[in-house]
Order: sequence, then structure tokens, then C-alpha cells
Amino acid sequence: QQIEGLLAKYASHLLEKDKKIEAVQLYRKANRHTEAAKLLSQIAQGIKGGVQKHPLRLKKLYLLSALEVESFKTKTLDMSALQGGTKGTMGTQATLTSLITQDQSVASDKALSSPWRGAEALHLYLLAQRQLSERQFDAAMKTAIRLGDYEDIVDTETIFSLVALTAYHNKYYQQCSKAFIKLEHSESIPAAQREKYGDLALSIFVMNPPRDPSRLMKTCQSCQASLHDWQIQCHSCYRRLEFCVVTGRSIFPDKSKGGVPSQTAQDEVIMGCKTCRHKMYQQEARRCRHCPLCHSRLVFR
Repeated sequence: QQIEGLLAKYASHLLEKDKKIEAVQLYRKANRHTEAAKLLSQIAQGIKGGVQKHPLRLKKLYLLSALEVESFKTKTLDMSALQGGTKGTMGTQATLTSLITQDQSVASDKALSSPWRGAEALHLYLLAQRQLSERQFDAAMKTAIRLGDYEDIVDTETIFSLVALTAYHNKYYQQCSKAFIKLEHSESIPAAQREKYGDLALSIFVMNPPRDPSRLMKTCQSCQASLHDWQIQCHSCYRRLEFCVVTGRSIFPDKSKGGVPSQTAQDEVIMGCKTCRHKMYQQEARRCRHCPLCHSRLVFR
């Protein structure tokens, strides 16, 4: 208890001096992973200029926060295994109890209950910008549409101006129109700027009707509904689709009976990162040595 008191006192002293990074290092050395994660998330949220000026720095901070939460979970499970034993019902019960306690302890803090959201959002933003600069307009549009699921991390104007731009270049004028509607009606955007978006939309859609080109459809693995490959959620069963961290596109695994990936469609085989547990298409992942999201070494079968 005396050590805990000294730790809390020194951490408070560092925070009063606005030495937040030093406080994070202190918490990490003391194995206080949740406190380190919360502080890293707070630092990210407090960076002036935000996503527009410092996207890479933000991603690194959110990533470090998420990794601290993962360390906390690993430590909690390891302790439960030691206390409850590794055999039979007692070990299983200890692990379940530990998971329940862990969920209750992190549920009150967003940085802990959804630790990867910040890193995912900034990863998608950076990926979409890179794809756009490389003129991969279809890939950039899909990634930008996925980014629309992260309005709690990235501001509305940044997200949907990117969706509108990528969809316009990709000639998906219906998706472009939806993005402009979002921009024109968002109360977080100044009225003068919303009016400019309205004028720009009018000049675009006078010449280009808001229609998307037709293309091959994908299948929802839960309800077998037909989906566009840019969709992030099934319109029938409302299942949210996971995404490939290499490309940003939604994952539609090609599966045979029994849920085993088809060996005849290697480009649809899915693999996961062992550190962050995010998924990716194996064929796309072979271009990488490390996970594009958490930068851990990838292990291929």
C-alpha cells in the first residue's frame, strides 16, 4: 500500500507539471496498464490540429493505448491461470471469473472497452489518403466509406469530404451524393461551409446523375443476402462486416461447408494478426512482413 501511495503521488506530480509522457512511462514500469492506456488516449484526444495535422502521431498514441489494454488482459488471464490452476473445472471457472471482472472494470471507460477503435480510425484515414494519392480510387472509396463508422474519433467533415472525393473520382455518384448530403446537413460544420458544399454538389450532379455503376455482388455469410463489395453492414440482418487491414475493404470469406476456407479461391483466404487479432486477406497480406495496423510480425502458415 505504501508503494501504491508513492506511485499515485509521483504520477499526480508529473501530471500537474504536464509531463504526461513521463507519467505513462511510470505507469508502464509499474505494470499499471489501464492507467497508461487511459492517459495515452487522453494525450491523443488533446493534440491540437487533430487528424488533419498529426494523423500518424495520433495513430501511434492510440496504438500504444490499445497494446497496453492487451497487456492488461494477458496479465489478468495469466493471474487467473495461476490462482485457479490449469486443470479441470477450477481452471475454467477462474478464467471465466477473471474475464467477467475484467469486463466490468473496463466498461466504464471508452479507451478501455473499445481499445482498438482509435488506431483503426487513424489507420483507415491514412490508408485512404495513400490509396487516393496512388490513384487507387476504388480501394480509396471503400476505405473512406469504412471510415464513416468512426465519427466518434474523426470529425464528420474530414470523413465525408474524403468519401465524396474518392467516390467522385471512382464515378460512384450515388455514394458521392450521400456524402454531400451528410456534409450539407451536419450541424458540426459552419453554415457558410455547408453552403459551399451545396453549391459544389449542384455543379457535380447537374452533369452526373447520382447513380453507381453496376458490379458483381457479394454474399452475407449470416443471412446470404446480396451485398455490394463496398458495404460495411448487411442491410438484411444488420451484421457488421469485418475489414481487411491491408486494403480497407470488407471481408467476404469464400467458405465451403463446415466454414472451412475454399482452397480453390486463395485470394479469399483469411488470416489474422496474432497481436491485434485483426483480419486480412492472406494474398494481400503476403505483400507485408508486418501487420499494417499494429506493426507486429506476421506469421504465415
